[in-house]
Amino acid sequence: VGYFLQRPLVFTPPFLEIVSLEFNMKLSSFNFLNISKDISHNIIKESDIDDNLFKNYLYTKDLPDVDLIIRTSGEMRLSNFLLYQSSYAELYFPKTLWPDFHKKELYLAINEYQNRNRRFGGLK
Repeated sequence: VGYFLQRPLVFTPPFLEIVSLEFNMKLSSFNFLNISKDISHNIIKESDIDDNLFKNYLYTKDLPDVDLIIRTSGEMRLSNFLLYQSSYAELYFPKTLWPDFHKKELYLAINEYQNRNRRFGGLK
């Protein structure tokens, strides 16, 4: 989120929707096929698989984990979107429909995010 705050908000909803579809439809299962193939070809051993190795098989390996997921239209599900990368993400479910989600709604989501107590799986 900080990255977006440092730059002007120039993205448009259709662009984000395309990015979402790309990750959902093409990338998710492909990574698991690659790691399975490398195991079967003895490139890696099953016992070598840990969090870091697994992350290196993801297309998002060079990106930070997700901090905030905004799911518009009041839908309260992630639809398989970046499940591994968003394990500690904050979720925001506005009732605003996607075509009507603009800068004002984004700022509301960021404000809500900034007021949350992030624990990253810990108890406080």
